[in-house]
Amino acid sequence: EKWAALLQASLSQIASLIHIHKENQLVIKQLQEQEQMAKELYTIFSKELMVVVLQDFLPVLEQVINENLAKMVDYEIRFTVPEATDEKMELDITVIDQHGEREVKSLSGGQKAIIKIAWILAVSVLMKSKFLLLDETITSMDVFTIAKVADVLEDFVKSKQMKFYVVTHSPQIQEMTIWDRTVEVNTN
Repeated sequence: EKWAALLQASLSQIASLIHIHKENQLVIKQLQEQEQMAKELYTIFSKELMVVVLQDFLPVLEQVINENLAKMVDYEIRFTVPEATDEKMELDITVIDQHGEREVKSLSGGQKAIIKIAWILAVSVLMKSKFLLLDETITSMDVFTIAKVADVLEDFVKSKQMKFYVVTHSPQIQEMTIWDRTVEVNTN
């Protein structure tokens, strides 16, 4: 009788644990569905929301980006926010150079990398960043352009008195005089 009562109590606990497990599985499934829906909404709205949030800052951002670009290349960018449609709102970025106005996608990989660097510098100015991190940002540039970029980065970091971290294979960047220390990683 004692064993039967103990067995009955154990079976009751097991049944309770199975019930709790099923409830937890249901909650997990609901959370996964909510997470998926949130990801889909983020994908749909992230670009549009970013444009709306940045819209007031775009003129200043464009000016600071173009100031940095002028130190490295002979083109500038222009932001335009077309009238919103029922479908989506996007930020158009065009390049203006000796060939006129054209789309960013017409630029080479190195030219796009320079725009990214100018964008990063502009955002770090506006956000008053304490450090700057670049990871192989200049790999698609020629040696002459890398030298210009290295000068701009060096001047920028010194003028802003910020920490600068970079991952690079470029000798021009490695030889800059702003490093507190250099870490070399050999992968044999």
